Amino acid sequence: MKSRKTQIAAAALAGAALLAAPVAAQGKGVAVRTSVNPLVYSYMPIFLAIDKGYFKAQGLDIQLKTYRGSSVTQVPLLARGDQDIAPMVMGPGMFNQHTQGFGLKIVSAIAGSNAKWSDTSWIMVRSDIWKAKQPKSLGDLRGMSVDGGPLGSPVNLLIREALKKAGLGMSDVKYSEKFKSPQAWIAAFKNKAIEVQAAVEPIVTMLEAQGLANRWKSYKDAVPWFQETYFAASPQFLKKNPDAAKKFLTAFLQGAKDVHETGGKWTPALLDTLAKWSKLPRKILERIPGPAYAGYFGSIDRAAIERQQALWLKLGAVKKKVDVGAIIDTSYLEAARKMAGIK
Repeated sequence: MKSRKTQIAAAALAGAALLAAPVAAQGKGVAVRTSVNPLVYSYMPIFLAIDKGYFKAQGLDIQLKTYRGSSVTQVPLLARGDQDIAPMVMGPGMFNQHTQGFGLKIVSAIAGSNAKWSDTSWIMVRSDIWKAKQPKSLGDLRGMSVDGGPLGSPVNLLIREALKKAGLGMSDVKYSEKFKSPQAWIAAFKNKAIEVQAAVEPIVTMLEAQGLANRWKSYKDAVPWFQETYFAASPQFLKKNPDAAKKFLTAFLQGAKDVHETGGKWTPALLDTLAKWSKLPRKILERIPGPAYAGYFGSIDRAAIERQQALWLKLGAVKKKVDVGAIIDTSYLEAARKMAGIK
């Protein structure tokens, strides 16, 4: 009989294998092309808006594709006009595309950190190190082997800001950026190639369930100001279908309201939705402390974006400083909030 850890690992791989599959369009209406990574559990408002027919009620035909990895892989698709609107993190690519003249706009926030809600990313400590050292403060990272993941990603920001908050430099730890995907994180902990690595949910919970690592510190501990995900839209879409953009965000806001009304606690309906989209066993998902915070209702924290740009500029990942105001357009969100009855 297979062990529970083996069953969990097999389920994770099975879920990952489905991530690139296209999802059928939602029906007749104004076509809106978008994409999601079904393992990103902070996209719950989007999942709900599709499953509950909020987009359809707005007269939209959501043409959805799924993908593996980071949302930054969708920047070229948006820039070419092959997609209309999609979830996005503020990695270097979003700043560099503006300098290159592509004109993508951030039109709404999706999720971020909140002290009373579960965070989307955590610093993980390998289980044997956790038992031996019992780290408490971020200063305990000194001397450990720490991997920052892909440069420009939210987990990379989390690790870097955690070291900064602890007053540690890269020379104070054994720092690398070798492990750039969830599959690589799992393998690195299994092979004891790393002691500390930041990871995203539900990978965090999978690592714990397999006994490979323990969650330790999250955004609220190192970067409480951090706003993680946004909607980016192509200029072609905004110019051609401004009403569709407003209706898209209205449907999203309805999904966000559904999540926010839970008060940060799982409901059977939310767990069913996440299990359906992630293809992961509900027993794993139930171990996540709760849903991600959706209470911004789209409000964009410009200061958080400016702080992210400053970090990527310092590291040379952003080539030229841009006016953050030039890549934000809140007019569609303002209209959507009125349509959704949100002040």
